[in-house]
Amino acid sequence: MTLLRALCLTAAVVITGCRESSRDCTQIALVGLNVTVVGAGDPDGGTITVTATDGDYAEELSCAPQGESLVCAGATERPGRYLIEVIAGGDVVASKEVTVGEDECHVIPEDVSI
Repeated sequence: MTLLRALCLTAAVVITGCRESSRDCTQIALVGLNVTVVGAGDPDGGTITVTATDGDYAEELSCAPQGESLVCAGATERPGRYLIEVIAGGDVVASKEVTVGEDECHVIPEDVSI
């Protein structure tokens, strides 16, 4: 055990918040998934939804057209292994698996193109 760790553990009994890392975490919330659905910006009046599921967790991502694509975001501050599905006309037309990791402060955002 390093001297720093031993001192930190000893001091933690008396003073809370002793950490080996000097990294200051911010109060912002990061989006874990940034999904671009290429060619779906103008679905000819049809509805396209993008969902992300991880076990029992499911979320419909927030999407907006950007040029000829649909740009979606979600899984805010939630790491996990996601199945992303693009749904058009009630059918899954594309899917992709992606893992969102995390560090000591936030999720590590993943940019995905489908």
